[in-house]
Amino acid sequence: MTRQIARQRLADRSGARVVFFDRSPICAFALSAFLGLPVPGLLAAELERIAVENTFARRVLFIQPLGFITRTEARRIDYADALRFGRLHEETYRALGYECLMIAPAPLDQRIAAVERAVEDRP
Repeated sequence: MTRQIARQRLADRSGARVVFFDRSPICAFALSAFLGLPVPGLLAAELERIAVENTFARRVLFIQPLGFITRTEARRIDYADALRFGRLHEETYRALGYECLMIAPAPLDQRIAAVERAVEDRP
C-alpha cells in the first residue's frame, strides 16, 4: 500500500469532518497529459480505485495564481506554462465529474476565509 493510500485510510478513520489533500492521482494524470506522457499502469489502477471507492469529495478547491511564479530547482515551469497546466488540470478534474471551486487571488487571510466558506457550504 502506498503512503498516499495509507494517509487516506487514516483520514477515513480519524472521524474528521474534512481532510485536505494537496494532490491526488488526478493531478498526476493531468501532468502526464501536459507532458505528453502515457499514463503508467499504476496510475491508471489508482484512478480506478479512487473512482470505485469514491475516495475524494466531488468539490475540489483550486487556488488561483497570484500573477507570478518563482522558479526553483524543483519548480522549473515558467508562468505561461503554469497557466496552461492550470487550465488542463481544471479541465481534467471537470471531465472526471468534479466540481472545481476557484479561490481567487487575494491576501492570505481572504483566501483562508474563502476556503473556510467552501468547506462550510460543501454538499
